[in-house]
Parts: sequence; structure tokens; C-alpha cells
Amino acid sequence: MKKISGLWLGILIISGVFQHIHPGDIRCMQGKWELSKEKSVNVDKLLEAQGHSWATRKAMVNMSMTQTIRIEGNKVHVFVESTMINKSYILILDGKEREEKSPLGKIFHTRYHLLPDNGFIAYSRDEEGNKSTTYRRCENKGKTMVNKIKLEKKDGKVVSGTRVFIRVP
Repeated sequence: MKKISGLWLGILIISGVFQHIHPGDIRCMQGKWELSKEKSVNVDKLLEAQGHSWATRKAMVNMSMTQTIRIEGNKVHVFVESTMINKSYILILDGKEREEKSPLGKIFHTRYHLLPDNGFIAYSRDEEGNKSTTYRRCENKGKTMVNKIKLEKKDGKVVSGTRVFIRVP
């Protein structure tokens, strides 16, 4: 099998042979998304590692959720509606560290970066020294949005999970 050079691979990607949106374009995330509990993976273990109680984990794993996303430049506006909580927030993809508060009141220091593959990444750390990386991108020609989360506990334990959202027409 012949190898494709980096230059030709770049040309194929930009021309849309491998994806329908130009690299670095996160507009594919705009719209309304519904959480797929069936396609999401290892969420309970991730929530447990984050320190959530059994009752909170069960409620969060079984809740219905939609996210409506709007993109304005380097700002991602996220509106969350769920059976547990409704909230909105803005993610600024500029690489600058900001203090954030989770829905349950935990303080994080987070940086957001745009990636060249129709996604973005968040690097976070909490006040206890735990670190997490959240990678969000469109897949399946913009029909699916995947959030891959990796938590690195200060004791060295690593737990990963994936939340999958399906576009709502």
C-alpha cells in the first residue's frame, strides 16, 4: 500500500475528501444536540473519580440533556437544558486561563484552544491538583458531537469517559 505524503494529505483534507468542513472550523457544532446515553461510555466511573456521590452519579448518568450551541468568532455559547439543571455559559477559545465554577460549585482553572480538526480542547485543573482534558469535536459529517474527557487524579489514577450528542434536526 502506498503512503500519502503530508502535503497531499493536507490538500485532501482541505478539499473536503475526508471531511465536509475545513480544518479548524467549529461551526459544525452550531445547533441543537441531544445527549445519547446509549452511545456515551464510562460516564459513571468518570463522575465517581470526580468525587460525585452515588445518588448524584445515578441521576447524572440517567438524565436527559440537550445542548444548543452558537459560535461567534472565538466564543462558543452553550445553553444546557436537562432534567437536573438548566444553565448557559461561554467558552472563549483563546488559550488564556480562566477561573470557572462547576454546576456543583467546584472551582477550576481552564484554558480553551481551537484545534485544526473541527474541534477544541480544554485543559483544566481543580484546587486539589487533579487535571482534566476535554476534547470536543464533530464527527459523522456533523451529525454527532463527541466529548472525550480524561481525568488525571493527583494520585496518578487516570479515568476516561465519552459523552456523545446527536444533532437534533
